Amino acid sequence: MSAEQIITRIHHDAQQEVDRITQDAERQADAIITEAKEQAKRDADQIIRKATEEAENIRRILISKAQRELKQEMMNVQEEIIEQCFTEAYQRLVTLKDKNYTDIVTRLIQKGKQQLGADCQILVSRDIDKTIAAQENLIIQGTIPSQGGVILQTSDGKITLDNTFENILSRKKDELRITIGTLLFPT
Repeated sequence: MSAEQIITRIHHDAQQEVDRITQDAERQADAIITEAKEQAKRDADQIIRKATEEAENIRRILISKAQRELKQEMMNVQEEIIEQCFTEAYQRLVTLKDKNYTDIVTRLIQKGKQQLGADCQILVSRDIDKTIAAQENLIIQGTIPSQGGVILQTSDGKITLDNTFENILSRKKDELRITIGTLLFPT
């Protein structure tokens, strides 16, 4: 074999080795690219799944918040209506005509006498209360700044029963609020 043939053969073998290495490198590059694409798709799918879950959680939170705000607003409106009922009830009490007023105050005095004893004393809010007190044989101790009703006291002044319209409504407000709410806003 001549030197030229040896050089040609070496050249040929070298070219084959270069081709083989190039093909190997291309296969490896293709495998790396394929794996990178697959990993990128898995990563993208995971990111999309997490973003979807986060979006759903945010949606649930916003819906829950809106529902709470709506419920609170409804409760506020209901409370305003209930307060209007109390205001209306009070206005009706303070504008009662003589006969109705007399009947109510007489019952309040009689109930108070049962609780405090027949020898109790009275503080009145209206002139008509003086007439009622006289009919019930009670000593009038003075007047009170009220729109209606009376205050009864034991003769020694140690126990007081405030039966003014304002105080009666105030004492019964929680109980009445539930009753009014149930009547106006049944669930």
